[in-house]
Parts: sequence; structure tokens; C-alpha cells
Amino acid sequence: MNKSRKRIKHLIVFKDNFINKILVLAIILLFVITSFSAAQPQNPTTITTTDDQTRSIVWDVTVNFNEPGGAYDYTVFGEAPDARDGPPADAYDVLKPPAPMPPYIRAWLNDNLPFPYNKLWKDYRHYPGINKIWNLSVQWTPSDDASPTTVTMVWDSAEINSTEYISIMLCTTGGTPLKNMLLESSYSFTCPANISQGFKIICIANQPPNVPSNPNPSNGSTGVSVNANLSWTCSDPDGDSLTYDVYFGVGSSPPKVASNISVSTYNPETLAYYTYYYWRIVAWDSHGASRAGPLWYFRTAVMPNRPPYAPSNPSPANGSTEISVNVDLSWSGGDPDSGDFVTYDVYCGISFPLTKIASNQTGTSHALDHLLYSTKYYWKIVAWDNHQASNASPLWSFTTKTDTTPPSLAITSPKRGYLYVNLLGGIIQRTFPIFFMTLVIGKVDITATATDGQSGINRVEIYIDNDLKATDYSAPYNWTWLERVPFFPYLITVTAYDNVGNPSSMSRGVWKIF
Repeated sequence: MNKSRKRIKHLIVFKDNFINKILVLAIILLFVITSFSAAQPQNPTTITTTDDQTRSIVWDVTVNFNEPGGAYDYTVFGEAPDARDGPPADAYDVLKPPAPMPPYIRAWLNDNLPFPYNKLWKDYRHYPGINKIWNLSVQWTPSDDASPTTVTMVWDSAEINSTEYISIMLCTTGGTPLKNMLLESSYSFTCPANISQGFKIICIANQPPNVPSNPNPSNGSTGVSVNANLSWTCSDPDGDSLTYDVYFGVGSSPPKVASNISVSTYNPETLAYYTYYYWRIVAWDSHGASRAGPLWYFRTAVMPNRPPYAPSNPSPANGSTEISVNVDLSWSGGDPDSGDFVTYDVYCGISFPLTKIASNQTGTSHALDHLLYSTKYYWKIVAWDNHQASNASPLWSFTTKTDTTPPSLAITSPKRGYLYVNLLGGIIQRTFPIFFMTLVIGKVDITATATDGQSGINRVEIYIDNDLKATDYSAPYNWTWLERVPFFPYLITVTAYDNVGNPSSMSRGVWKIF
């Protein structure tokens, strides 16, 4: 009995010692593992994969992730000609290594591949392409499983600019732009604990212009004017500005006649009649991509009726002076097409627009008379053929003889040798001759007549004792003398000027009171 108890007790003690040893070893192992993990950097360890071998990678970009406590991670996205966009995964789809002990940042690319390739450390796509999207996720795991942090993404602008894309945007998962990765090199955001934050890296490649189209003249058209301009339409799928090279000529391999023009029109100058012309357009966008249009052609029209010659050899000669006020205009005319006959319209005047003074006359001269002296006249001739084609002469001019004759002038009131009475606001008005003098009592109207048969009257000035009182530019020429003055002799002077400045003056002495 006692021996049995001792054996049982011994077994219990032995078992307890064994369990204790196991517990101690487990604790030591846990401590070692924890210490080893704590001693390791928070950066994920680089693992050697097939994409690290010699491969034709066109470009790749490393995005680094940092936070103030020192946790760090990175991902790589890029392009290779023989990469497969999956599924299935290929050698370019590199798995994310296991996460280290907290605290750590864990960033990965998701290419919509099944597990275990749903979280990629490196992701390469087929090259080239128009647009590509990388799905990026970032998760922060702190030591206390609760504290948020600020995560900063950093990338190398030189790596970004080595790609073929014209736009690389860091966006939200919904596609809202956050950073233009071509222009900026970092982005910071607040990252909560243990909740992955999603982003998209959206890459847009340049596309070449669309094929030039809608030619004008239309392809294969005939009867095209020899003065036609070329035009076309073209657009760019990316909205880039375009320039054009123009190839144009009479052969089916037309030469380049214009380079780098920014408008979709071209003027080839005057073409030959009844000739086939060939042309094409090459469009270039602002990134150096081009697209050539098809070869187009058209045929110009047969030679039409030619207009009359422009009238020439004017008489009087253009710009001549001292021309008679009665003169015959003459000119030379004609038509380059034999069998056509020509008529003429004559325009003449001193202001614009000129007045048509003759229509449809067959002769090449026209008589003018009673012109104004010292006046510049303008004239032109419009020639018409029997096909209603016309041609106008230049604008010609001549100046008539100088007017040296002064105007004719007379003072009609007050008359010499008359008494003028105008008192009480016109209640008392009398005019009668007194022969020996001119006497004015009260107000009086000073009136004059002025005429000029050459250049015409420009103005009439009225003076009292050399003091200008009035200037009148149209007949009847008059001024009412209302001033109350002392009884004294005064001199009325009237001066008329014609339109070339010739003056004519006349004076009359009067006595005036009131």
C-alpha cells in the first residue's frame, strides 16, 4: 500500500516536473521569438523572385510608405512586354511576404487574382497600353491595435516620368484624383488602425490623332475652282492640340508643301484649269504621335469666261491739276476673250460713295461740264462683258482750275440814305429815305446777298467797327443789331468768302442811337 502510494507520488512529481520543463521551454521559446521579432526592422524582407532575374522590364516605379514611428513598406508597379495581365498569375506577379510583428505598414497591389495572389508586392502589366489601373491597398497595424497614424507615400519623379503615360494620377477607389504623380512626389493621409485604405493608380497613355477626314474639295470631285482652299477635319481622342503636314501636287505621290500648321485649312494659291490634284494630311499631336490620312484627289474646272481688262490710261491723267471745268473723261478698255463685247459704267464725284453718272455705254469717253472750280474730283470706270463679268479701274482723281474770282457781295439793309426806326419792341417801325445819310434809331437787321458762280459761298461775316458780330454759313445772310449805343457814326462791314478762300468785302457808314 505504502509502496503504491510512493510510486504514484513519484509519478505525479515526475509528471509535474516534465510539465514544468515543457512550460519553461515554451516560455523561453516565446521570449526568443518575441525578442527576435522585436529586433527585426519593420520593413518587409526582400524575397528573390523570377522578376528579379534578367527580364525585359520597360519601366517600374517604387512607392514607399512611411509613418512617424519608423514603420515602412513599399510596392512596385510597372510594365514588361511579356507580362500577362492575368488571371492566371505569372512570374511578374510577386506575392507580398508575411507581415512582421506590429507595429508595421502593409501595402499591396491587388490584380483581381485569386488567393494567394490577391496581395502582390510587385505587379507588372503588358506593354504598351492606352490606359492601365493598379489597385493599391495600405493597412496600418499598431502595437496597441488601436492608434491611428499618418502614412506618407513617396515615389521618384524620375521613375514616373520614364513611362509612356501622359497622365499618372493617384486617386481614391472611386477615381477622384488626389495627386498628379507626374508633377508631385508624395501624398500623406491619416490611416486608422487595422483598416485597409484603398487607392487607384490610374495611368493614361497618349493616343495618336484620329484619321483626318471630311476633305474639301471632296474626294473625287470635279469642276473645282482654281481658287479653292483645302480643308479637312481632325480631332484627338485625348483632346491634344494638333498640327498638320500638307502633301499636295499633280502626281499620285504629292510632295510636302506645308509643315506644322495649326489650322485645318491650306491655300495652294491659284491652280491650273482642268487638272487632277492629289493631296493628303498627316496630323501630329503635342506628344509627337501622328496619323496619316488617305490619299484624296479632285479635278479643277475648265477655263471659264475671263472678265474684261481693267480700264486704264485715264484722261485727265490721275492726280492732274488745273483741269477745265468742262472736260471729257476717256480711258482704254477691251476684253481678253475674242468675240466678247464690253460696256462701261462711269462713276464720278467729290465725295464717297461716288455717283454712277453713266451706265452701259459702249464708248470709252464721257463728257463733263459745269464742274466746280478748285475742286478735286474722283472717278472710276467699271467694265462689263456680255457674260456679266466685270472689272473695275483703279480710283482716279483730278483737280479743276483754281478759282481766283472773289464772290459778288451787296449790303441790302440798311440801305444808304435811309432812316430806320424800330422802337418799343417793334410797335413803332418806320423806313423812309433821307438821302444825305443812313440813320438808325433802335434795332436794325443787317442783311447781305453773296453769290459765287465758281466754287460757291463758304460764309459771310458781319463786323461793326472791325468787331466781328456774326458769321453766317447759309443764305439769307443777316444779323440783328440790338445794341443800345450812343448817337455816333459806326461802320458796318460785311465780308464774304468762297469755298477756296477768296474774300469780298463791303462797308457802309451809319449813325445809330438807342
